[in-house]
Amino acid sequence: MGRSDFCIVSVMAAVLAWGLAAGGDARAADDPTLVGHWKLDGNAFDSAGGNNGTVFGNPAWANDPQRGWCLDLDGQGDYIDVGDAPALTFGDAITVACWIKVRAFDRNWNAIVTKGDDWVLARTRDDNRAAFLCLGLSGGGWPEVYSGDVNDGNWHHIAGTYDGSELSIYQNGDRVDGKSVHGSINRNWSHVLIGENEQAPNRFWNGLIDDVRLYSRALTAEEIGVLAEAEPVPPPPPPAAPQGLIAVGHDSRIDLRWPLDPDPNLEGWNVYRADAPDGPFARLNKSVHKVPVYSDFFGVNDRTCWYLVKAVAIRGGGESEPSNIVSAASHAMTDERLLTSVQEAVFRYFWDYGHPVSGLAREGYGMGHSSDTCTTGGTGMGLMAICVGVERGFVTRPEAAARVLKILTFLDEKASRFHGAWSHWILGNSGATKPFSQYDNGGDLVETAFLVQGMLTARQYFDDAADPVETEIRRRATALWESVEWSWYRQTSRSDTLYWHWSPTYEWKINHAIQGYNECMIAYLLAIASPTHPVPATSYRKGWAKPADYANPNSYYGYRQWVGPEKGGPLFFTHYSHLGFDPRD
Repeated sequence: MGRSDFCIVSVMAAVLAWGLAAGGDARAADDPTLVGHWKLDGNAFDSAGGNNGTVFGNPAWANDPQRGWCLDLDGQGDYIDVGDAPALTFGDAITVACWIKVRAFDRNWNAIVTKGDDWVLARTRDDNRAAFLCLGLSGGGWPEVYSGDVNDGNWHHIAGTYDGSELSIYQNGDRVDGKSVHGSINRNWSHVLIGENEQAPNRFWNGLIDDVRLYSRALTAEEIGVLAEAEPVPPPPPPAAPQGLIAVGHDSRIDLRWPLDPDPNLEGWNVYRADAPDGPFARLNKSVHKVPVYSDFFGVNDRTCWYLVKAVAIRGGGESEPSNIVSAASHAMTDERLLTSVQEAVFRYFWDYGHPVSGLAREGYGMGHSSDTCTTGGTGMGLMAICVGVERGFVTRPEAAARVLKILTFLDEKASRFHGAWSHWILGNSGATKPFSQYDNGGDLVETAFLVQGMLTARQYFDDAADPVETEIRRRATALWESVEWSWYRQTSRSDTLYWHWSPTYEWKINHAIQGYNECMIAYLLAIASPTHPVPATSYRKGWAKPADYANPNSYYGYRQWVGPEKGGPLFFTHYSHLGFDPRD
């Protein structure tokens, strides 16, 4: 027996042994043929093969009364890319299985789970069935099998299998179609997508998807029947009552905050207010409040209010017992106190809404973005805000140092980098890049500059040589700053201009030169100052200040402008680069 033969027999024996030991239960987590399992319980993690998905568009995570957490795709650009790992390429055997609930069949094909057209699970042409297709197979006509009607507003379990001789599709545990075929499945397209097709784009799914599984073998009818057994998911019990509620009065408003509860069955909170300590308490929020911070703006001063908060369970599980009751009064403020109030509100976004795993600043949290989407440039601004938070007493120095080190460590050890630069968006759990647009899936030099600006601020602020955490902050910040290949983003060694984007897939396709005047000046200042990958100082004038409309000799409202568009453009043109750079020095 040759070595390769021995390996093949060993693998087959291991698979057989697993099947006997597990009783053929395809739900078992230790099935070696389960190469991908996306439970879609509020995230796109792969619990079997580690091929965590990248979310595109703006999908929602729904709490369905029957299925619990599931993925809600709107048919308008939402999908998940789970990558192109070798384990996701199949030749002689496959099972793809999932739960689906159709909202609308609004395209000729609505993709469920696909690998281009190598293998496809999708709504078939212009009717209400699902189809399973494996190109490359022969012997039975077109290699496609069909389910029954699935467009009825109900959940359906759909599974497609190929075992080397039979192509089958199952609906709700029953085999409803099959044909005899043979051959190997095509291997022409790379990425597995949930809710879209890479080879034939714009075939978005419009509805719910849950519990997507990929196996490197054909499951038996009995195993698929087990997967299709769906017990209704009962509502969870009410969460624990929130503890540690704090109320602080400001000008015309009262702010509340309380500790975040990691309970996975927590949907959010309801906030109640009263004008007396014994009530009655009236609910303030119309829909469930999603973050443990609430600002009650009522527009008058010298008003005292009492508050309590109740936690809300997912899927109609009800409210918790009330929190502790707190009170505060709104009051007029001096300019200095008002400035502190505004600064604290800014700080609270970065501190209270920061990603729980990475600490990174989230992109527009509560404004339609996935809660896992983090912003690189915003994280740099958050690092600066944390330093200010220490100075103004919003947080202790040790607490701030620990958070900053958490962020830097994640950026160093987890986040994807592209010639030293970070992407515009980073997934806060995994560190993987979330594309900002079709061709923007790599390094973003401007966002990187905003981030490095914040790192250098933190490096300078946390200067205690005797503190090991602050020492590690300085070490990490220095290493990260020095590893950015600013000079490489010139495209060529002769270029005086920096370029905004580089993609490992599309390289310089965007070809966006960084030129002024706008918010990007800090990219040139840092690139010129880099101790390891500098660009020539002449790049400032020959690259950044090169455009004919860079200078502006006009005056507006009695003020000379000097540079930039008419009346200066938006304020962030100036703000972003001068958060860390003082032109007076």
